[in-house]
Amino acid sequence: MRLTISVNTCCIDITFNQRLFYSVLVNNDTNTYQLKEFAISLRYICVILRNLIAMGSLKLKKLSIKALAPLFASIITLSSVIAQDNSDAFKYSRIKIDAGNTYTNSLEVTVSVVGPEFESIVLSNTDELPKRKWIDFDRKITWLLTPGDGKKVVYAKIKDRDGNESEVLMDEIILDSTPPSNPSVKFLYDKEFYSGDSLGIKVEVSAVDAEYFIISNAKTFHAKRWRRIGEENNTIDWQLEAGDDGPRYVYAKFMDKAKNETETVFDMIVLDRLPPFDGKVQIDGGQRFATAKNRQSNVFIFAREADSMKVSLNESFDEAKWEVYSTSKTVTFSDEDGIKSVYVVFKDKAGNMSKPYRDDIISDTTPPRNCSIEINNGDKKTKDISKYVTLQLKAEGVSFMKISNDPSFNGARWKNYVPKLEKWQLDGERDGRRTVYVQFRDAAGNVSETYKESIKLERGVR
Repeated sequence: MRLTISVNTCCIDITFNQRLFYSVLVNNDTNTYQLKEFAISLRYICVILRNLIAMGSLKLKKLSIKALAPLFASIITLSSVIAQDNSDAFKYSRIKIDAGNTYTNSLEVTVSVVGPEFESIVLSNTDELPKRKWIDFDRKITWLLTPGDGKKVVYAKIKDRDGNESEVLMDEIILDSTPPSNPSVKFLYDKEFYSGDSLGIKVEVSAVDAEYFIISNAKTFHAKRWRRIGEENNTIDWQLEAGDDGPRYVYAKFMDKAKNETETVFDMIVLDRLPPFDGKVQIDGGQRFATAKNRQSNVFIFAREADSMKVSLNESFDEAKWEVYSTSKTVTFSDEDGIKSVYVVFKDKAGNMSKPYRDDIISDTTPPRNCSIEINNGDKKTKDISKYVTLQLKAEGVSFMKISNDPSFNGARWKNYVPKLEKWQLDGERDGRRTVYVQFRDAAGNVSETYKESIKLERGVR
């Protein structure tokens, strides 16, 4: 006896004798299935066919059974035959939470059913399924887990249109809604300022319970990808952002297995590769000479972005020590007169050192020397009716002189030095001894002691 099931391009031939089925041959356009020497009932054959259809092996829209033997004289639908017993089909069914993921960070998950299609499903967060309400079957169902982090189990049963129910199906997932704790990113550099020859620097990242991290020079993390964090060594080689000197930032976020992300953390360092600049050194306000008897001079010092400085009286900076940057400093020169120099070099917080800056001054604390005054080439008296005399003046290292008939030099002014001054008029109206006083001054302002010379005025005037 032979049973033929015809559906469009698919033909199912079942050949059997009066007692047992011996073979099942299923043909369609692309697949052939043959089960040989099956000593099973027609009912179980239909179950197998139904499972093949449900698994996608047979894509059939309309099925019919035509009995060629008198036993199957009428046409019945395949579904009515299958409906007699579908219990074995449930062994192919199972549920998955969020497509089988191990973790979720949300109470809301998606439960999907793998296996044959059925009419309805019941879900529960406990194994008390009979108390739950059956809902229409859907391949993906939105479901709410119970609150609180930890392992969650979802239970389900499915039912076909004939009322056949599956055994309890279940799947589990770990709910983790807490992001990693103690996130940190920091530059492994012990100074606030970075002056390396390159932009390369080491950065340490860490967070408790983190699985991944993302790092960037910009808080937007543009075009950056998540990386897996190491269990022991979380130090990475990093490149600072190129550009002019100034603050540089590094940003990081961390994520756990459940995709919980931390807030953005950052660290900052100042990129400083340029030494102090616009340096200036000025001794005694720019004076040409230093005349203080104690040989001390005040030095004005300046440089932009300077943090410390060395001040020296020689260009080798022997015995000079680094000191806190200041705009003023008093120096003491050596005893001998001559050109004196002050050298200053600056350093910023990053350790960048400037070129040396210098200023010079002439140390001159000695007044004019070998000074003398004569009146009329040493004459002892004069009879000039107008009281005029000629003064002979001598001094070494002199630039100016001040002459007076008064020892206090009242009203006298400094004049350019000349070795001979004619027509100096003596004071007084009566004859008698007259004295002329003189002081000499050098270009540095050093003033000599007072020198004097006398002459007797004899005009016959009483």
